[in-house]
Amino acid sequence: MFTWSWPIVQPSQIAARLILSNIDSAGEVSFNETATRVQASAAGVTIAFDKKSGALQSVNNRQNNISLTGGVPVGVESVVTSVKFGKNANGDFTFEVFYSKYPEKVLWVLKPNGMVMMEASPLTGAKEVEFIGMSFNYPEAKCTGIQWMGRGPYRVWKNRLKGGTVGVWEKSYNNTITGETFNNLVYPEFKGYHANLYWAKMQTTEGNFTVATETPYPGQTPTRCRWCLSTFSPGRSFVFIRNTCHWYQV
Repeated sequence: MFTWSWPIVQPSQIAARLILSNIDSAGEVSFNETATRVQASAAGVTIAFDKKSGALQSVNNRQNNISLTGGVPVGVESVVTSVKFGKNANGDFTFEVFYSKYPEKVLWVLKPNGMVMMEASPLTGAKEVEFIGMSFNYPEAKCTGIQWMGRGPYRVWKNRLKGGTVGVWEKSYNNTITGETFNNLVYPEFKGYHANLYWAKMQTTEGNFTVATETPYPGQTPTRCRWCLSTFSPGRSFVFIRNTCHWYQV
């Protein structure tokens, strides 16, 4: 007998709750630049970007360095045409990266309370795409587990989307790769694409950090659901598909 589940709240609602529950005492955002990079700080959080590639270079919070880097497009040949940064009217630090193809623009925002947002413009004009998204890197050796909200507890793939149920799931790190590893198999696999992600808390030796998405809508039809995938693949990348707006709590 199969168990069906449907979401009763949307990712934007959950993201708003997480943001409100983690509001810290707001201070002032500051930033400085060198010839090659831009660094911004607020409420004990410091992030740095490469001015040429537009990639996230480093993340630090009050407790530790968080080895999360990247934030660049994958699945398409797209080069950086320009970057722009500064403070907006709300006192936020903004870092904008413009590309030749997908995405046309990536916007990073550091709020005075230390929350970080990344928004990528949507894919337009493409009919057949193998995969596409924004890729992040984190060292596999530092991962200990993950807790997330979305369809689980098992991963999915383009032709294997059914079976997951919406909920909050948690699993410890394991290196099970079905068909490639045959000893000490642990299920569900830690790595892989997971459908309809709302948020994910990475548990690491450096401390935990959380990523929450405001999109995509989790009730999409299966033919479009392949774009609703996020991967837990430390050492490889985190890939967030479609036009995305992600909030980072570090």
